[in-house]
Amino acid sequence: ILVEDSLFERLGAIGQSHPIYINGGKSMTLRRTVIRGCIDQANCFKSRAQQNTLTCNVIASMDGNSSWEVDIPYGGRATIRNNVIQQGARSVNYGIIGFAMETHKPGQKNPEQTLNLENNLIINDHNKGRFIVYREHKNTKFNVRGNKFVGKGRLDHRTGNKLFRDRAAAKLKAYPALPEACKKKLDGTAIGFFWPCDRALTHTANFHVETGQTGCPVGGEISLDPPMFHGAKSRTDRRATGDAARQDIVPAQR
Repeated sequence: ILVEDSLFERLGAIGQSHPIYINGGKSMTLRRTVIRGCIDQANCFKSRAQQNTLTCNVIASMDGNSSWEVDIPYGGRATIRNNVIQQGARSVNYGIIGFAMETHKPGQKNPEQTLNLENNLIINDHNKGRFIVYREHKNTKFNVRGNKFVGKGRLDHRTGNKLFRDRAAAKLKAYPALPEACKKKLDGTAIGFFWPCDRALTHTANFHVETGQTGCPVGGEISLDPPMFHGAKSRTDRRATGDAARQDIVPAQR
């Protein structure tokens, strides 16, 4: 399964429906994608596939009452590299990345148990938490290096990584700003994918993809290059309760 150049926003239901939920299979690849505002105890990303590769994504619960930001419950071979991962203040699960957390149950464990976590920016805007939560087995291997961890919370793998007490110490803009992931290719040319800007897109925001009307400069921290977003239409969803009363993006039908 491959998901790329996509946007998932304000999704989730009663802790059982998630923006991306892969319930098995050989491999899952997620790249150059934004998942944000995960609601109603959803995991922003959840996959039981044997191999999971996440590169150049922004995965952020923002103001949503999410659970995990990244959940890989059966373990396997997971490569999480060059992403921005953020836990918001309203998250109901203080863990940000979960690995092999369901493998104590019979038949719910992938053969390989390897977590490669490299060159990510992981931000905890909650007042407590744990950056990586895992269930360890005899064949479990960790490669956790080159990451920047920002905010309060327990970190078991400090060697080869940097830990900052808060956004200011990491020289990051205040919440709700999110940096870009993989802003440039290795040769220095712009990638030009769709990334969040400095203004939070909460349930009261109305973002029209075609015109980029968020108060953020088009071509700065937002790029409208992917054709799947061109011609998108905005609509207002006026359901009356809680987080459901919001304005959404509705991509153009193809």
